[in-house]
Amino acid sequence: MIRKGFALLELVIVLGIVVLLVGGGFYFGGGLTNQKSTVQVGNDAAQKAKQIERQMQIQAGQENGLIDQINNNKPSQTSTTVTTSSATSSIIKQ
Repeated sequence: MIRKGFALLELVIVLGIVVLLVGGGFYFGGGLTNQKSTVQVGNDAAQKAKQIERQMQIQAGQENGLIDQINNNKPSQTSTTVTTSSATSSIIKQ
């Protein structure tokens, strides 16, 4: 069989296959990066959950303080009713 001139083509094909295999190995194997273990990921998630819980408690405390502040500054409903009825009677008299 005469194979004159196909050596370069064979070399390119073989190198392409090798590059694909090495690239796929790095892709699926995680490459050279340092990955966290499952225990480290779990510990990080637990710390994040505690941090979020603290933030929620702080926010809830602030909201309760605002609600108390609004309730303390709120006029009573009887005085509002009296004011409304006196305003209505003054409009009717005119």
